[in-house]
Amino acid sequence: MPQSLNLVIGKCLAKLPAERYQTAKELYLDLQRIKAGKAVLAAPKFTAAPSQSRPDRTSKPLTQRLLLPFLLLTVLAVSITGFYFLQNELARQSRALRAKENKAKSTKARFNVDITHGISELRESKTSSGLNPVVKNEVEAFLKGNSRKFVSIAF
Repeated sequence: MPQSLNLVIGKCLAKLPAERYQTAKELYLDLQRIKAGKAVLAAPKFTAAPSQSRPDRTSKPLTQRLLLPFLLLTVLAVSITGFYFLQNELARQSRALRAKENKAKSTKARFNVDITHGISELRESKTSSGLNPVVKNEVEAFLKGNSRKFVSIAF
């Protein structure tokens, strides 16, 4: 495309009306000069008043450019925090379960010792007045052969 035609198109598309062709006759004369191979007389001025210039559509405001990274960082921070609290909660529950199991083992061992002591006491004195009532019932059932609960107790 010839440079002179670019100048005519530029003048037709100028932002300010004062920089455009004022009449259709001026445009026609410049087009005739291009056709004849002559230079265009009225070259356009490519200046625009700052108040009438459009903002660049490709540049986004700072808030729009930073919104997505901010949201991604927020989601990441919430995820890491949630994982940390979940891990701590699971560890706490695990410790509580182990403590409960240890307490149950300790209570069973104490009960077995009480019954063993009760059996020994009952065999020796044939009385169970100083025993816990639950232990007393278990010992009496064991001695009568009605309980298989503590068969593994060694005498």
